[in-house]
Order: sequence, then structure tokens, then C-alpha cells
Amino acid sequence: MGYARFAISQSVRLHREDIPINDRWFERNVPCATVPRAIEEIADLGLDRVHEAVNDARQKRLLREAELKRLVERFGCDILEPYYRS
Repeated sequence: MGYARFAISQSVRLHREDIPINDRWFERNVPCATVPRAIEEIADLGLDRVHEAVNDARQKRLLREAELKRLVERFGCDILEPYYRS
């Protein structure tokens, strides 16, 4: 049986890592990182990027209250302020 081939966007980064079940969700049977986990993964890019990601996720209503609390505990309350791109 052959595999379907498809184009991958330049903005998509595929990687494989074992993550806890509570940090995963499934899209069309493909395991994906949850929004909070993905935000935590970009922390090495700097707090400014975390702040931007939290702001975008909140505007799109992608974060639950408990998930937002988890991020605040890790990164501080400043990530709750509106983010303005410079």
C-alpha cells in the first residue's frame, strides 16, 4: 500500500517527541501538542515570543482558564498584558 504525499508548508515544523497524554490532542488521528505545550516549547526563543503566542491564543480563544493559569505560573503575569508588535 502506498502512502499519500502532500506538501508541507514552510511554516510547519514536524518533529517527534514523547509528551504526556495531557499535553496532546488529536487532529485527524495525528497526535499534536496542545496550545499550552506548544507555547512552553517556544520559551527558548524568549519571553517576547511567549507573550505574543499567549496573546494570539487568547484572542482566538484557544486557551482554557486552567491552561492560562499554568502558563502564568511558569512565565509570570506580564504575559497577560496586551501584546503590541514592535
